[in-house]
Amino acid sequence: MAWHTAFALHLINLKWIYDDWQFVTGFMLIGFSIGILIRMNSLFADIKGTTLQTSESLPELLTNPTTLPIDSTKVELSGKLLGSRGTSNYLGQDLMLQVGKSLLKLHHISWLGQSVNPQDLIGRTVSIKGWLRRGATPWLDIQTLKTKSGLRVNSPHPIWSTILTVAAFTWGAYIVLTG
Repeated sequence: MAWHTAFALHLINLKWIYDDWQFVTGFMLIGFSIGILIRMNSLFADIKGTTLQTSESLPELLTNPTTLPIDSTKVELSGKLLGSRGTSNYLGQDLMLQVGKSLLKLHHISWLGQSVNPQDLIGRTVSIKGWLRRGATPWLDIQTLKTKSGLRVNSPHPIWSTILTVAAFTWGAYIVLTG
């Protein structure tokens, strides 16, 4: 309202910004990247060994009515890895962890050049460190997945978020600077 009044009184003229949609697009991309950067710190907090919730506290974590998807509960859970095999699950989008009688959907992001695919570990007992989230369906964003034999799979959610942030900011800045 104040901006509109200042524009009507000819005190400020920013018409050049909203007349050219290139600027709006560039600023939206820059705002998107800033939003991801702010969100990343709360969604992917550092996982330290002393602050981890374990499999014993999983029923309490799943039934807490005040938990929101943005709340990141750092956990280390052990259970049986379930999912489908074959090329339809090559990216690990259909992975679940069975902890006792509970099933948790797993979110995994592949890393290029990774020698071990989580699909190869289906049916084995694994230990997973990550961030538990609650929505309509609870899920676990994987940081590391380990087997008893020492096989390890990393899922770099924060790194891919950083890459997306830098790309969106760079693209937005380029659009704004070139007009």
